[in-house]
Amino acid sequence: MTYRLALEAGSTPGQPAHCARGSALLPALIMACGVSLASSLVDAAGWTLAGPANAPLTAAAFDVSAPNVVVAARDGQLFSSSDSGGTWKFVGGLYGTNCYGPPPAAIVNVAGAQGAQLTLDMCQNLFYSPDGESWGHLSNGLLTGARLVSTNPTDQRQLYAYAGTPPTLVYSTDRLQTYLGIVFPGSTTVFYLDWSSGFIFSAVGATVYRLPIGQAGPWQSASTGLPPGTISAFAGGGTHLYAVTDTGVYRSSNQGGQWQVSLAQTAGIVAAGNGSNLVAYASVGRALQKSTDGGLTWNPLPDLPGRPLIHSLVVSPSNPLQVVALTDRGMALSNDGGASFVAAPTSSQLPGSRALGVVTNPSQRNDIYVMDAVSQLGSSRTVDGGVTWNTMYVPNPDAPDQPLQPLRLLWASGSIVLATTINPDNGAFYLWRSTNSGATWTVALGYTVGFGRLVPDTNGTTLYFFNNYNVSVPFVEAFKSIDSGVTWTSLGSLPGTMYVVRQRPDTGEFFAGISGSFYRSTDALHWSGFGNGLPAAKLIALSISATSPSTMYAGFDAQTGWPVYKSTDGGATWSPAAVGLPNGTAKSLAVDPATPTTVYVGFIEGGVYRSADGGATWANVSGGLYDTYINDLTFSLADPHRLFASTPSGLFGVDTVNDLPVAANAVEYYYPTFDHYFVTALPAEIAALDSGVFSGWARTGEAYRVEATDGNGLNPVCRFFSATFAPKSSHFYTPYTQECQSLMEGLVWQYEGNAFRLRLRGMDGYCPGGFRPYYRLYNNGMEGAPAHRYTVKASIVTQMKALGWVVEGAVETNAFACVPQ
Repeated sequence: MTYRLALEAGSTPGQPAHCARGSALLPALIMACGVSLASSLVDAAGWTLAGPANAPLTAAAFDVSAPNVVVAARDGQLFSSSDSGGTWKFVGGLYGTNCYGPPPAAIVNVAGAQGAQLTLDMCQNLFYSPDGESWGHLSNGLLTGARLVSTNPTDQRQLYAYAGTPPTLVYSTDRLQTYLGIVFPGSTTVFYLDWSSGFIFSAVGATVYRLPIGQAGPWQSASTGLPPGTISAFAGGGTHLYAVTDTGVYRSSNQGGQWQVSLAQTAGIVAAGNGSNLVAYASVGRALQKSTDGGLTWNPLPDLPGRPLIHSLVVSPSNPLQVVALTDRGMALSNDGGASFVAAPTSSQLPGSRALGVVTNPSQRNDIYVMDAVSQLGSSRTVDGGVTWNTMYVPNPDAPDQPLQPLRLLWASGSIVLATTINPDNGAFYLWRSTNSGATWTVALGYTVGFGRLVPDTNGTTLYFFNNYNVSVPFVEAFKSIDSGVTWTSLGSLPGTMYVVRQRPDTGEFFAGISGSFYRSTDALHWSGFGNGLPAAKLIALSISATSPSTMYAGFDAQTGWPVYKSTDGGATWSPAAVGLPNGTAKSLAVDPATPTTVYVGFIEGGVYRSADGGATWANVSGGLYDTYINDLTFSLADPHRLFASTPSGLFGVDTVNDLPVAANAVEYYYPTFDHYFVTALPAEIAALDSGVFSGWARTGEAYRVEATDGNGLNPVCRFFSATFAPKSSHFYTPYTQECQSLMEGLVWQYEGNAFRLRLRGMDGYCPGGFRPYYRLYNNGMEGAPAHRYTVKASIVTQMKALGWVVEGAVETNAFACVPQ
């Protein structure tokens, strides 16, 4: 890799930001020069999955060389198991791809798990990993919109892929560095590679074609015995090949030379062992069937737990008794050839279904309810701390003969639970009440309620329900109950949409974000604008300290400006409280019930941050989360040290005293006069830049986690300053010892100390598990002075390259170094 002596960003003209010229810096920053930053921060266990472990997975594959190793993927995330699926490890996500976002795009295929090597097909991009944990683009730009067909299980360099419309098939023996183009006999996307017999099969309508592997053509028809209709899939291997048709499953024992009826039922999926294995499995509706004689006869298998919808079956290539079923309820595993399946428990650490929020029982630590846990609007309950979960359903009041409806939980106190449903046929909403912790339910309000917010009064029996009506003119209707939800009285309505509402515990006042503004009410009906100093942004999060209720925090959808504000006078006046926070949407706020000066904020695609000084400064505490899209933060009512984070990957929990990890947060700024970028993880420097001490600088909206403490494999990042290119003064960062030492010995750059820590990428250009690529871009000396920009986004790399900037990183992956995911 070639390095350049270049700059990342400049300071304000006449105020060079370096330690030798300390007058330009805050005293705290001067003291930090030459010493390790954030040395008091320590590593901790981090967040762990609390449940339920039932998220639908998009793909799975067994390792052909290690029978007990299984990999599974979902939503841009990869998991691995070394004990046939009993326990799982989150090995990371595919960051930096153009289609990664909230929610992350799905990985649609996992193929060729040879040892720890994996090839993934995601979002019409191909990725390769040498170790199952770090990733890079596979096609190196040669193919656009490529999809993976198959990789050779004994040599992953050999593969087939296709791209374009109509698709073009290509064959490669060097992971698409070079490839052979193959002309199709017709338009199709149905392929099957039988590496053991040496043929590739393709279906065009009801016609099957085959071609020897490695040849460009011609294709030969192999359809004798197949019925009219459409072939939707192939399966099998060696001497047994299966074709899924409109009317059933057909089999061939001579590589497609002749086909016979195998299963005269419409099947969704067929899976079989490799080579000459005689075992095959097929899904018929929600049931499974099995053949042990190469598809000559089939026998039904017992239903999977809960009779879920099966969308994928994976059979171990070395042991046909090991089967993984991917369903709409998550993963089920069998080690006895389908005689029994076991759903993955939460303790397995597989991802949970999307969690919108959590409700805890104040008298029982292990009694937890999760909203939207199994399906849209659904809720589940655990009484054993998340080991097992039960989904709560109610009958459809408008159509008792229809399937049960999932509940969206709102509130629980002891054995009393309140939840809502929506009838998808007519849009009717119901508020339901249970007096036995969700075992049975009765309707409390009908046709009037929906996706509302429930606020319990301090006396425990008075409840307020605020319902949003999303009609042409949105309005909110307020209801009140004085008997724990048995009966309700309408208080009236007010215009707008309510995003969040909280009640002050000492005065009983209500505070809410309504149509983007802050409002106050003393009776839950008459509202007035309130709060001097708040921005004109959408207020969607609000938290009031239980022990000091005049202290409040408000969170905003702030792509620019401050995402969090604080009030110490009951909401009358507000000031920003966001030093160290990224730009973005602060979706949830939670004040620590045991330590009111400690506050947490959860971002949409930004993770969790904690302030230990009442919002003055913040630090990233997202370690252990599978993704950084935070729907809600809630403290357990039974354990003030237990904090829950509801995410698209399920419910996560952490002990805030012992297990909460702290990481530094790097924030990027831009100075348009110089066209320079600057990044810093120093809280004092971030505060100075945000408050305008260095005029002309503004946040770009980009921020990411960096390592704050020493650790195995971490390198300190040397920070340098130079005014050689005056009036443009700039900074330069490097984690590489040789480059750092070289700059120290020169006269151009002045060493300022260690900025933070990075993990170096491998010699092959890939990052280890739990880390994502960190890119360094050089402006190629444009504008009369060198400059650098650092980013974790591949889209920014593409954008800057189009402007003439040069990537300084590994040829294979463009990675310069690695930062935490």
